[in-house]
Amino acid sequence: MKRYVDAANHFQQVAPNDAEAVQDYAWVNQMEHANTAEGLRLEAQLKGYKNNLIKESIRVHPLQR
Repeated sequence: MKRYVDAANHFQQVAPNDAEAVQDYAWVNQMEHANTAEGLRLEAQLKGYKNNLIKESIRVHPLQR
């Protein structure tokens, strides 16, 4: 998102009268929301994988008693 915003700002400075020089704030907000949701989903998935790996490690390598 930062690159898009930076590029749009530079484009605005270079060609302020161009119709394409206007930032699409709705799209930026939508993409930020989608990226946040995807990040949270991936973090939850990683946490689940870590928990399963720990359980499998305990199952494969039980403590010697």
